[in-house]
Amino acid sequence: KDLSVMSIVSKAINRQLISYISSPAGNRRLLCQDFHCAGFVEGGRESPILEHYRVLEIPCFQLGGCPTPDRCLGLLSYGAFLKILTAGWDELECHRVYIFLCDVTNLPRKIQTLVSSKPGIAYKLELRMRLFCRHVFLDNWNLRRDSAFWLTRLLKPWPMVNQARLLYIFYGPVNSVDGHIAWLQMTEGLAGENCLKGLADAIKLLYDPESKEWTADDVISLVDELSVVPNQWLLENNARLLILSGNSICFTFMASKAVNGRTADLGRMVVFLALVSAVYCAWRRNGEDSSFINLFHLVSAQANFHKEILYLTLNTPSV
Repeated sequence: KDLSVMSIVSKAINRQLISYISSPAGNRRLLCQDFHCAGFVEGGRESPILEHYRVLEIPCFQLGGCPTPDRCLGLLSYGAFLKILTAGWDELECHRVYIFLCDVTNLPRKIQTLVSSKPGIAYKLELRMRLFCRHVFLDNWNLRRDSAFWLTRLLKPWPMVNQARLLYIFYGPVNSVDGHIAWLQMTEGLAGENCLKGLADAIKLLYDPESKEWTADDVISLVDELSVVPNQWLLENNARLLILSGNSICFTFMASKAVNGRTADLGRMVVFLALVSAVYCAWRRNGEDSSFINLFHLVSAQANFHKEILYLTLNTPSV
């Protein structure tokens, strides 16, 4: 600690210290070679040694620098440091920090590589991007508006189709064996609540009134675009996502279908919402979630009303 203070007040000592740390001898002596051993976490709390590395530029703090990012605590420390550093800052100052981090990590170029590639082709980069963005930008905040701010920074520069792709990379389901993004989960099989909860929570975050950079139409368009990433989802999975996203988003999504004349899509979705809601209600018969029960009864009534529409329009192409 004394040496750290001296390096702050003396440029000469600072230069000597940086030179020594950068040398092979200094690197071996002062810098831990990895963050992967269990000893760094004791009783669920970070070891004090991690404090030493929060501001040092070592591979485990870089996007693509660590060979085993899924077992590394470096990015978690990076995110914790970012939270401490920007505590109390206004959005303009935080935006400048984000621009700086984009510059030093080449984040926009790497995102461009991902959204320009077919899903799953750059699977290593997809995993690294997910871990980097979640640990550094997205998972550390106590306030919803802070989480929404950083998620918005990551999504807003890109077209809607790319926003949906990125949202899936950040919060979509992953393979239980290797941790890679499970691109076919939504299109080839039924997704459980655990697979969809992250996506639903992110959608609710952007739909929140405090997320002033997103309109309701923006979020509904994003949900619509998400349902075809990488291909058309099974309708059961669409219905589950809408239910987990909450009543307001669900009803707004359905209203958007009606206003735009997509009666076939509306009829199909109402039926599957009723079916999926019935399953959820069977799990929650104790009445713990009255709003969800109300949703079930309303959707069930709508399903009966729209049954004839479904029969008439099932074979009609969507507008």
